[in-house]
Amino acid sequence: MKLGFVRLPNLDWIPTRLSVGHKVAGFATLSTVVILVLSASINIYEARSLVDRQLVAALKSAEASFATKVEDRSKRALTAASIVAGMPSVQKALASQDRAALSAEFVPQFGVLKEQFDVQQMQFHLPPATSFLRVHRPDRFGDDLREIRPGVVEVNTSNRPVSGLEIGREGLGLRGIFPVSSGGRHVGSVEFGLAFDEALYQLFKRQSGIEAALYLADGDRLTYFAASTTSFKDLDVATIADGLKGARIIDRIVLDGRPHALIASPVQDFAKRTIGVSVKAIDRSEFDASLLHAWQASGVLAGIVFVLALLTIWIMSRTIGRPLSIMAYVMQRMSIGDLSQNYEPTGRGDEIGDLEKVLKRFRKTIKANREMTAEQKVMMGRQTEMLKRLSETAERV
Repeated sequence: MKLGFVRLPNLDWIPTRLSVGHKVAGFATLSTVVILVLSASINIYEARSLVDRQLVAALKSAEASFATKVEDRSKRALTAASIVAGMPSVQKALASQDRAALSAEFVPQFGVLKEQFDVQQMQFHLPPATSFLRVHRPDRFGDDLREIRPGVVEVNTSNRPVSGLEIGREGLGLRGIFPVSSGGRHVGSVEFGLAFDEALYQLFKRQSGIEAALYLADGDRLTYFAASTTSFKDLDVATIADGLKGARIIDRIVLDGRPHALIASPVQDFAKRTIGVSVKAIDRSEFDASLLHAWQASGVLAGIVFVLALLTIWIMSRTIGRPLSIMAYVMQRMSIGDLSQNYEPTGRGDEIGDLEKVLKRFRKTIKANREMTAEQKVMMGRQTEMLKRLSETAERV
């Protein structure tokens, strides 16, 4: 179908038996439903995207917060080691390898260091990596640490301090190691080791409300080391194995019977070697509640809009479909000669009002034509009567 220069689409699929009111109501209802579905889908998508972004931001913030805490403890261990390394009595005793003097000065004080500063280990080494005095275990000394303590070897080889995580004979620790010199000559090193265990993770949980755990790498396998909750012991390590290669986010996992979002990232030692996977998990119940609220709000809004749309459709049907139906009925009766059905214009200024005026004029025209035809029949009857009388008169004449 063409209208001027505009080609209209083929609408043969539309049922032709439906009234205009039904068609208007049908198309309006269908359009409303489509718009509501699209709007609700977009709103839910945006709400979910917002929740996901908030979760990712919260997880990354938790990761950065824990990393900062570890870095602060590492600096604290190194600061303590540097203070001890700068003490003349320590320099002299280590240079002369006077174990008794060092023991007398530090062993009695270790209990205070452990209680107040969370110091788990304190140790003096001779180059390149011989344990000279373990202040926390003074009965053990003289063993070679080169195979198991690369950090000690690094300090005594390069004469530069080292801090960070390192796995030793007694497990993973957060260590600060500082070189000791006497008379310009390097004579050894002193080490402070702070706890890196479940107590640290539980402290982090109390301060931040975020669950945390650590899994150490044993070849290609991951083994549980410490966590803020024992639920991490039941975690399938296959889900976090990719954390050895880089940060990975898992949007849903169950811990302690509650849904959590999780980030798994690699853990590195002082030499930047990956030694395990650090996990941070945030309870996403509140985020899910926000998303559910968005669903409910969208549903309520969609219901309100749908009811308003139905009301609008009903009004349109009454103001467009009903007048057209009445005018169609009147024209049908007129087509068979019944002029008893009258339709008075309502005074509308739209196209419906124009049709009403045309219908009224059309009815007047038909009525006028019918009255004229009746008069013509009377005149013809009179003429016939006159002719008959003339004929009779002519016969008598």
